[in-house]
Amino acid sequence: MTCYLSTSCFGGTPISKAISLCVETGVSNIELSAPHKPQPVAEIERILVEQRSIGLNFTTHNYFPAPVSPFVLNLATSEQSNKIAGLELVRNAIRLNKAAKSPVYGIHAGYLAAAHPGRDGSFVFRDDREKDSYKNCLKRATSFVREIAPEFREAGVKLLIENLFPTPVKQHSLFCTFDEIREYLSHVDEDVGLLLDLGHLNVSSNILGFDRNKFLDQYLSA
Repeated sequence: MTCYLSTSCFGGTPISKAISLCVETGVSNIELSAPHKPQPVAEIERILVEQRSIGLNFTTHNYFPAPVSPFVLNLATSEQSNKIAGLELVRNAIRLNKAAKSPVYGIHAGYLAAAHPGRDGSFVFRDDREKDSYKNCLKRATSFVREIAPEFREAGVKLLIENLFPTPVKQHSLFCTFDEIREYLSHVDEDVGLLLDLGHLNVSSNILGFDRNKFLDQYLSA
């Protein structure tokens, strides 16, 4: 089994510094993720090509590369400006996946309400009264995936959708239960894969009250 260390362990640093800190721990398999200081994509591209040439391996995850103007990456957004920003970020990620020869890119499935980034890196969601319907959010999120999936296919990068979780008092996320995951994937291309976050699964199973082991049996069988 190959294990990767996420650069999110060294948040707030330039990506080159985060990579160096990973290497200092003896790691050569690195997941590029958030949060990092914004850098031009061409600059990050050169860094990854150089680091790849000396034997480092990379994958990429969700909010990477960091944009100059922070926003919440939400595949289910109803706001056109947020969708445009999301598409730009994901297309930059495809470019960097190619530079790093990363085999996969994992992305969060989407949210049921609009949000903005908080000071501590958390999401600040709008009031529940403004929460959109599950059906509408599912439609927009899967449409986003269908739009971007051919570009991943052309780049030779596997696109993965990651399971999410609710909070104890609010359900703001898609893709938390087995039935939600199955429904979501029924609307996207068959070569779109799954990224199973076990931490997210633990939270979801505890808050929503489902059997984690039964979920895993169903998930792996499907």
